[in-house]
Amino acid sequence: MRKLYSELKPKGLEIVSVTKYYGYFNAEGREKRDMPADIEFGKMEGFIKEFELPWTVQYGDAENFTKYGVTSIPTLVVIDKKGIVRKLRIGYDPASIGAFKKELENLLSE
Repeated sequence: MRKLYSELKPKGLEIVSVTKYYGYFNAEGREKRDMPADIEFGKMEGFIKEFELPWTVQYGDAENFTKYGVTSIPTLVVIDKKGIVRKLRIGYDPASIGAFKKELENLLSE
């Protein structure tokens, strides 16, 4: 995603990651799932730095996932310049990134 972002941002691509409250972070608190949201989301700063995410990360509730039909992570929702959802992609498959990039380039040229 970082590579796609760096290549397509000049053409207008924007990425926003959305996460929700899970009650744990990595292995910490996973068993009880009672980590306060502010602590969990605070730990995301380290994640963002570690994985060098150059785009915005938003924090929301589970309703955001429900509205977009998110059942697995990662899920990519491609929204065009008019605000229309054009693609929903579940999971990550390195073999299909080239085709996905072409789809994005086509949308960006509209």
